[in-house]
Amino acid sequence: EQLSEQDKENLPQQALMATPRFEQPLKAATLVKLVGRVTHATFNDPRMLHEVLLTYRLYTSGVAFARLLVQRYDMPTPPDVASNDARMETFVREQRLPVRLRVVNLLRTWIEVYWHDFNARAYLEDAVDVTDVKKQQQA
Repeated sequence: EQLSEQDKENLPQQALMATPRFEQPLKAATLVKLVGRVTHATFNDPRMLHEVLLTYRLYTSGVAFARLLVQRYDMPTPPDVASNDARMETFVREQRLPVRLRVVNLLRTWIEVYWHDFNARAYLEDAVDVTDVKKQQQA
C-alpha cells in the first residue's frame, strides 16, 4: 500500500522506508530496520555498510549500535520452525548463518576501518559491558 505525500509527512521520519525492495535506495529507517538491512541474509550492499558505519553516530551511540548487532546475531528461531527438524535446518542454513556472517563482517569492518571509534577508554569500557551482557544471557 502506497502512502500519500501528506501521510508520509505525518509519520515520524525514522519510520519511513523507500520500498520493500532492496534494489531502490533507502530514504529513511528506524535503527533496528537499518541494522536488519545491512545484515540481511540475502541482500549484500558493502557501500551501505560503510555509509551506516560513517553515520551511525548521528542517531545512536556506539554502545547502542553494538548491542543491536549482538541482538541481530542472536536472532530468535521462529516458533513454527523450532518444532520441525527439516525446517530448522533450512532456517539455520538460509537465515541464521548468513545473518551471523553479515554481523561478523560488519563488526570486522567497523574495527578495521573505523578503529578510531574504539580509541576512547570510556567507549572500550562500555563495549566490555556489551560482552558482559552476552555472557549473562548465556549463563
